[in-house]
Parts: sequence; C-alpha cells; structure tokens
Amino acid sequence: MILYNQASKKSVEAAVKKARQLRPRARVLGYGLFSVAGSKPGQRYQVQFSFNSQAELVVACECPGSTNGLICYHASAVSILFKGQWSEKRAGATQAAPAPVPVSYCGCGLPVAGSSSYCHEHALEQAAGYEDLVAGLAG
Repeated sequence: MILYNQASKKSVEAAVKKARQLRPRARVLGYGLFSVAGSKPGQRYQVQFSFNSQAELVVACECPGSTNGLICYHASAVSILFKGQWSEKRAGATQAAPAPVPVSYCGCGLPVAGSSSYCHEHALEQAAGYEDLVAGLAG
C-alpha cells in the first residue's frame, strides 16, 4: 500500500507513461476494486483504492512494483475509473439515485456505451475495418 499523494512525481509519471504504452485491460470488480491485465498474457493484478482515517488516498496493487512502494502502471491505468466512481458516490450522497440503466456487454466481456454492440477498443477496430472496406470499394 502506498499513499497516492506521497508517491514521487517521477514514479507517477513513469506509471502513466507505461499505462499509455501498454493500455492494459481492466475490469471493475467493485467500488475502488479493479482487476488489471499484467504485461504477460493471462497475468492479472488486483488494484484497490481506499481512504485512510486521515482521508488520504491509498492505493494497493498485487504486482511486484507496487509492493516495492512504487505507483505501478496498473494503478495508474484505473485511477481515472476510480475517480469516476468516487465522483458518482459523492454526487449520490446529495441526490436521489438515478434509475438503473441496463448494461450491454461486448463479446470480450467489457461493458459497452449507449446502443453500441462493442467496447471502445473493439468499436475502433470495427470503424477501422469499415474505413478499409469503403476505401477498397472506392478504389
């Protein structure tokens, strides 16, 4: 476990850079709890965000880097998801809960937005394939 605000700027920047390069897949397991793909096929690590008694953000990941006191790219990759969960939870404390929205899933198991049949990554792949098809028909 590491206090997020006590991590070195260099450690956080390195984690963000690696997360952007690898773009690991992540699954939401619950509030502040995520499963994130490692750099090797089939490898996954659980990342957990919480607040200590002083209201400081604490992050814990099962990966070797995080256990050495560093902010890892797994935590960096899902930090934005946790920020969204936390914002929704804070907003929900002052508002009535909205009606549940049915969730659709892509063939890979990730949730999809709106009326799409694909997650973001697969929607991009489909769009690229469509552009290639249109270019081939036009040529």
